[in-house]
Amino acid sequence: MQAKYLTEQGYKLQLGSVDRRQIDRLKLGREEPTPPVRIVMAWGDIEEEIPILDDPVYQSAMMQYHLWLAKEQAVVIADVVKPFDNGAIDWQELFELKELGLEFVDANVGLLCYLLSDQDRANVVALVLYHSTVTVRGISEAEQAYGVKWLDKPVAAWRVPSIPAEISLEFEARRVAKASGYSWPEFCQLTGPEQSAEVCHYRISNKLAWLEAEYERAKSSKTRVRH
Repeated sequence: MQAKYLTEQGYKLQLGSVDRRQIDRLKLGREEPTPPVRIVMAWGDIEEEIPILDDPVYQSAMMQYHLWLAKEQAVVIADVVKPFDNGAIDWQELFELKELGLEFVDANVGLLCYLLSDQDRANVVALVLYHSTVTVRGISEAEQAYGVKWLDKPVAAWRVPSIPAEISLEFEARRVAKASGYSWPEFCQLTGPEQSAEVCHYRISNKLAWLEAEYERAKSSKTRVRH
């Protein structure tokens, strides 16, 4: 999958995707920030946590996270960042910047590390991740596309009891791949939005199954009381 991006300085870039297994290895070095949540009452007396994705502190933390990825793993990310229709870029001048202490593996790494502003680098990394692996944006888009509701409320928004276990995002993705009939290499070859859609489908299906079971249990209980 390809995407186009226009930098603050007017450079046009074409962005590709990378194998998500590379991204999984990169993320071992630093945990991705999590958004703050707002607590509301959901099913019965269960408290529901609604993530606040537009929180400025969280947005700033995500930008720093993407900048870290761009800096520490520039070779991986820059490999799929290509300039196009930019006749004004003087790559020779770019390489001469080595004299100032800037070391580039290739022109694309130089582009990522020098020509882009901090905001551009964060945006570029976020887009590469979006096209390569499961992301909050991808899951949110899938939720809207599915449009599955329970009592006029999106199923994905319902808070249901969870098992007392910590499961990494990679482990969850492997469970999703198996449940969907994909081998792990096949799942990794899906586009980022497709992976996100599979994870979203898995999560919604599990919540819907729980809600349906609780609904049937409540109906059964009422029936017994009447008799």
